[in-house]
Amino acid sequence: MEDEHTFDKFVSEIQEKGWTLTNYEDHYKFSNHSRITGLPFAVNVVMDTEYNMNILAEELQSRCEAFDIDEYVRERLNAKAEGASGIPNTDILVEEGTDIEDMLTELSDIADTYKNNEIEYLGTLHQVVENDINNFENT
Repeated sequence: MEDEHTFDKFVSEIQEKGWTLTNYEDHYKFSNHSRITGLPFAVNVVMDTEYNMNILAEELQSRCEAFDIDEYVRERLNAKAEGASGIPNTDILVEEGTDIEDMLTELSDIADTYKNNEIEYLGTLHQVVENDINNFENT
């Protein structure tokens, strides 16, 4: 009987929460949209040669803990001051940052439920690219 905690089940579970997982040659991209403004955001995870859900869960937890709402708001306001369009006011940015933090926590918690289930898939997830969730990307 197949282990109930498979990578496909993990992907299905995060898709139910609105996440999209894209596999690139050298990394995975976990994408979603803010429930406040609908703007996209992403978490990129670089992969190596061997896949391990424990490492994925740890990396997602690390990125969640590193997300700073104040920094997020500051970066958006700086972009707005430099002429970027479509950036909402400070109150909405704070609400959106809180929402993104909650969504990242939920993603991390889902990955955490699959720890201790080493699943060979496409490569070991070992490093999250710097500034990935602090930069909006069109998906």
